[in-house]
Amino acid sequence: MLICFQDGNNFGALTGDEFIGRKHLTSLFLNSSGIVGVSNKTLKGLTELIILHLDHNKIEQLNGREFEELTALKELHLVEISLLLEFHVRPIKF
Repeated sequence: MLICFQDGNNFGALTGDEFIGRKHLTSLFLNSSGIVGVSNKTLKGLTELIILHLDHNKIEQLNGREFEELTALKELHLVEISLLLEFHVRPIKF
């Protein structure tokens, strides 16, 4: 089991370069790390990742493909992030 604690850093947007060569990580803690966004497939090389903590960051948007290739992922922690949800509502005709 390989655990990496990166809490309290100032990453900004995660693009993928941060995790090159760390494919055997099973737990990754990125709490309070100033993360504002996660690019699609940023974490794709972390095939053994089981637990991911992104608590207390400023992530405003998730596109849906950020965690796509994390096939072993069992826990995703997103406590107190600034996620904005966008809804498209069609007008109702009477």
